[in-house]
Amino acid sequence: MSQTLVSIMPTTWFRNVSSFWRLASVLLLAACVLVAAPSQGAAQSLDAVRASGAVGEGADGFAVIRGNASSQTRNLVDKVNSQRRRIYADRARQQGVSAAQVGAVYAGRIAAQAPKGTWIQSSSGAWSRK
Repeated sequence: MSQTLVSIMPTTWFRNVSSFWRLASVLLLAACVLVAAPSQGAAQSLDAVRASGAVGEGADGFAVIRGNASSQTRNLVDKVNSQRRRIYADRARQQGVSAAQVGAVYAGRIAAQAPKGTWIQSSSGAWSRK
């Protein structure tokens, strides 16, 4: 089978069969990560509610509902925070620190990647818009 694949692939794409399989392995791994990750729809919804100002990012690394929110938004925030809570707890066990410390570190990373318009809470508790 590898001979068939190599014979139909343009020679400029791959120098040899091993580079083809290396690329195929990377693509398979990427596909597995995408399937295991939260759905793109959920990520877009979180970005949308953050950009609208309905949800902000707390200094503790958790999403925070700002003001009145629909039940759909509340469910989304609960789901996101549940996933983050698990990640922080796992990381805390690995590092031998508290989950709160991990959350504070992640808060900076989340704020940096959040879309423009997201409300970000500082460690002093003050809110500012990105």
